[in-house]
Amino acid sequence: TCHTYDNQTPFAILNVHGLWDKTGKGDCLRRHAQMWNIRSIAEKFTCPTIIAGDFNARPDTECMKMFTEARKFRNLITDYDIIDTRTKRYTKGERHANYMLISDNGTVCVKSFSVLPDDVSDHAALRLVCEIG
Repeated sequence: TCHTYDNQTPFAILNVHGLWDKTGKGDCLRRHAQMWNIRSIAEKFTCPTIIAGDFNARPDTECMKMFTEARKFRNLITDYDIIDTRTKRYTKGERHANYMLISDNGTVCVKSFSVLPDDVSDHAALRLVCEIG
């Protein structure tokens, strides 16, 4: 369901943890099916929608591109040219894991978006300041 804050415009926030696969963060059938299911659920919301979390996918994969096709969602990681969503605790080479996607229908107005420098996990925190409505 869509929720409101201070009786303002209703909105939805979905938190995602994507499939981990030993072959890496590229396209695979299981990841593709999972992302399709996530997108299908998110599209059912009629209110402004934000999807955030650890997608366990590279930004150049078809799995991630399916969210932005037909202008369903904006991928703030690619829109803002973010090249690293990990902290120094993560020692492997692949630096993308976390994403934030927003409804691409003008209902979420981004004021600022950034990766925070705080080192509390191997995943960096993402910060979105926006107006809903």
